[in-house]
Amino acid sequence: MARPKKYKYAIHLAKPEVQEYSDFLTDAARAKISSGAATYGGENIVIGDHAIVYTFAGPPIPPRWLKQVQHCFPKVEDFASNSVSALILFRKSNRIFAATFGFAHSFIDAAMRENEFGLRVAINRIKDSDVRTIEKSNLGSAVRDLAQAARRSSLDMFKIDDALEVVRQISGDVSEDGSSIDSVSGASVMKVTSEATLDGIGSVAEEALQLFSSKAYQSSQFKIIDMLRQERDKSTEQILFQAAVESIKAKQDRFELALPEILTDERIGYVKFTGARIRGEFPDVSLRDYVDGLGGGLAALTVDDLWKHRLVVYDSASFEELRSWPIAQALIGSTSHGGETYVANEGSWYQVADGVVSSAELAFNDALIGLDARLDKIRLVPRQKDGATHTTYETEGEYNLRVAEDFGFLCMDRELLPDPVGRKLGIELCDLFDPTERRLILVKRSSRRSSTLSHFFRQGVTAARLFYVDEKFRRQAFDRFVDLSGGSFKDDSIITEPREFRFEFRIVDHPRPSGEFRIPFFSRLSLRDEFQILKGMGFQAKLGFVPQE
Repeated sequence: MARPKKYKYAIHLAKPEVQEYSDFLTDAARAKISSGAATYGGENIVIGDHAIVYTFAGPPIPPRWLKQVQHCFPKVEDFASNSVSALILFRKSNRIFAATFGFAHSFIDAAMRENEFGLRVAINRIKDSDVRTIEKSNLGSAVRDLAQAARRSSLDMFKIDDALEVVRQISGDVSEDGSSIDSVSGASVMKVTSEATLDGIGSVAEEALQLFSSKAYQSSQFKIIDMLRQERDKSTEQILFQAAVESIKAKQDRFELALPEILTDERIGYVKFTGARIRGEFPDVSLRDYVDGLGGGLAALTVDDLWKHRLVVYDSASFEELRSWPIAQALIGSTSHGGETYVANEGSWYQVADGVVSSAELAFNDALIGLDARLDKIRLVPRQKDGATHTTYETEGEYNLRVAEDFGFLCMDRELLPDPVGRKLGIELCDLFDPTERRLILVKRSSRRSSTLSHFFRQGVTAARLFYVDEKFRRQAFDRFVDLSGGSFKDDSIITEPREFRFEFRIVDHPRPSGEFRIPFFSRLSLRDEFQILKGMGFQAKLGFVPQE
């Protein structure tokens, strides 16, 4: 018996307030329709309760391989082909849907769409044992990952157990009898395979709408998705950015600026703000400098301004522009809306479960220690380039060397110990070693980027694990301490009693207006998890700050 034919559909759901088909389309789509660049294909009362269709022809484009072929075969003539797409708009259960084919998805207005439609349908229809693929991103490491299983697999096989991981898309097969959906892949758009032909797509949409509103997933492993989720609704995003603007105008300390991209401190010379008529160079990224620079213009600050004003970073050696970003993309901090906590990170907003927020805050407060007079302020240094003077901060390397010499530490910055496994060129145990108090001190600038600090904490845990389990590694550390101290270091308990030594993480930063030092929310989550590992090995682990001049 022949298998029944299956069809693939991409279906979008409009928000409840969208009552007219045209309101679900972008300005570009409406312009094509009104100008005749799109072809109206009539009505249909079988698809859903009512449906219309438009087709769009793309511009003639030569195939990518044509030039290579013509290079070898000059007689092959030029030619181009048009891509064609179709957009079906239909009503079902008092809601508007769209089925898109080809590039027609680009004509749907994301601000008018339910942007968790596909994901919610997927987690309510797929069993947590029938997952095929998961796309996720880790906010602590800035890595996006697509994990695929060769067969139906349990959700826990995909290791979504990190509080910093956001699930963006889930795909899987549907094993439930009576469903019009055979498999589903869900993010903003619901992509399904179904035996239903196009005239039966209304039943698929009706089933999906019920799944979209269901909370059944909360009784499965999929409930982990609610721990941390990206806010995809455009109107809610606008509300959250407006709350951030009001906080900035009130000069509260709920938000800060951070570089949205990993740049080593050796590369960061100074920063500027453009598009806001703010003059001058600044040695570090600071919301306070942006706010002060706006002056009387602060009262008129808008959300649009956050996207128009830019943060520009200049190279410490050439003093040429490295990168620039909108202020909105550099904004970090948190606010509340509808009784939920939202956190800003790299231009996006994330809703965080209350339990996650409280555990991160508790871990941060438990680890925090005060300033240390022996860990001096990082200093401003004038640097010359082409007759001009630019003021920048010391690099980590310059700071560590100076503090070690001035206060009797051993500078371990760039002192690599052999990796026992051989996977790396070497392991940096710490930046500074305090032989008097047995402190292994790690120092990091650029404290306001979550992935930078997450890597900082993990780097310390990697070194601590080797320090704990590998006696040869500890002997190599002892020998290096002896060499750097000129033979004065003789404490061989480092070999026999490694847990007598304390790991101390020190972050270079300026305090918030309240006088407190903070790190981003997602960095506090990383700290919570990594410090649990350190404590599990029996080490004391503490977090402190180094002020800036």
